[in-house]
Amino acid sequence: MLFFLLACSGSIAPTDNPQDTQDTVRDTGERDPVRDLDPNSLPQADSPCRPPEVVFVKDVLDGDTLKVEGKWGGETVRLVGIDTPEMNYDTQSPECWAQEALSALETQVKDKWVWLSFDKECEDHFERTLAYVHRGTEIEDFSQRALLRGGHAQAYKVNPNKHFHSLFSADENYAKNQNNGQWGGCP
Repeated sequence: MLFFLLACSGSIAPTDNPQDTQDTVRDTGERDPVRDLDPNSLPQADSPCRPPEVVFVKDVLDGDTLKVEGKWGGETVRLVGIDTPEMNYDTQSPECWAQEALSALETQVKDKWVWLSFDKECEDHFERTLAYVHRGTEIEDFSQRALLRGGHAQAYKVNPNKHFHSLFSADENYAKNQNNGQWGGCP
């Protein structure tokens, strides 16, 4: 009976496997093409701690931290290479531009599929996954770069995860020179 109901519905929901093909899943028109990107085409660091992975962003905790669901279940992801103003949930006193940084990241990735790529170290001392976040295969498609260029973040180098630091520093300098985001809006 269940098979009959599924057959009558006219479509089969896509699975979470980014490598699904038309042979196994009918395209409902709602499949995010980001899921089908070739992970080898993503900008990547040398000697990453794990291979790229496609995940679904369930929540944005602040301007540089996400909750995601992937093939291994849920995890908290800290965007490597940047730092954003703190929300300070414990004191209910966010730093200047914290809410704007959170909103900017939500607009980019919340309820969307993204690819995570990695540098040399995959986890910080808070047991968060450290990752670069991508919505495409171009160097411009880093979430980190959009946050930096919009003035929502600053470049933040923590060894050994420093592969894209010079690029991120240039993005921060661009935002400062343009008075974007926090560089023009915070004392």
